[in-house]
Amino acid sequence: MAEAIGSLDDMLFFPYNSVQNEFGEDDRLYDSQDWADYFKQFIGNGVFPNPSSGLRVDSLNGSMVLTVRMGAAFASGRLYMQKGDFEFSVAPAHLTLGRRDVVVCRHDNINRTMQVLYIAGTPSSVPAVPDIVRTDDIFDLKLCEITVGANAQMVTQANILDTRLNSAVCGIVHGLVDQVDTTAIFEQYEAYLAERITEWGETKAQQSAEFTAAMEGFDTEWRQMVTGVETWQGQIDAWYDAVRTDISLLQSFNFDNLAVLPGAARSTVFNTDGNITERIARPGGGLVAERETVFNVDGSIAVTVTVYNDDGVTTQYISRITTTFNVDGSIEEEVIHL
Repeated sequence: MAEAIGSLDDMLFFPYNSVQNEFGEDDRLYDSQDWADYFKQFIGNGVFPNPSSGLRVDSLNGSMVLTVRMGAAFASGRLYMQKGDFEFSVAPAHLTLGRRDVVVCRHDNINRTMQVLYIAGTPSSVPAVPDIVRTDDIFDLKLCEITVGANAQMVTQANILDTRLNSAVCGIVHGLVDQVDTTAIFEQYEAYLAERITEWGETKAQQSAEFTAAMEGFDTEWRQMVTGVETWQGQIDAWYDAVRTDISLLQSFNFDNLAVLPGAARSTVFNTDGNITERIARPGGGLVAERETVFNVDGSIAVTVTVYNDDGVTTQYISRITTTFNVDGSIEEEVIHL
């Protein structure tokens, strides 16, 4: 004789026809959760793979309006079927901050619904993607992430990250899948890659132009600097030549040499006694040197030179010149430095 094991209250078996008992009550009533638990045994969560564009979010004419393509999804034993394309508007962009939004297909056991929802993120300098919800009562399938730049006026396909194939947040319904059509998905990634390549090319061209301009500016500045250095070098050479001349004059000390130094003022006085007094002064009247020429009665000439230093101390250089007029008309001079 067969003996049942366990309590009927802890079992679920269906479908069987219901029979009314003596009180007119059906003895085989099934809850929706019973069916959901049944389907979960062999149908995995995700979007249905055919068509490949099912529940894909697309940009619409480069505006802030997007489209959710018709398709179907399965979550926690519940089916969602969308029979047409739905359009929705993305929230206006922040003036200075970016934002990350998401679109989910949500099973809500409390409200007994399963539908597609748009969830706007929070503007931030480092915007975060809103979290999906997965509890006993709510289960989200994330269809895509949307990047909304600061002050953006449109959302392009490149701003939409398709997450339907990411099994961690969505995935493809599996278990009874014979074939997956990936043509539309491939076309979307191909369009994204082409857009990125175009942007990379534009960035490369801009950087190349900036580099060329910078090098041209550097070449101009370098040439100006070289010209300035050459001019400066010429000024230094001229100054050095002048100083060298002054030094040469001072090293071969001579009253006349002092007189030609830059800024010197020379004056000559013919005295009543026939002698000559010559002075060299600085600008402003300070004496530099004085030369006294005396014509002696014996025919000799005595020359005395006095140099005045800055501290008032004087140094004398005395020369005596003896001049003799010979009977043959020649002249002899003897110079004696005392």
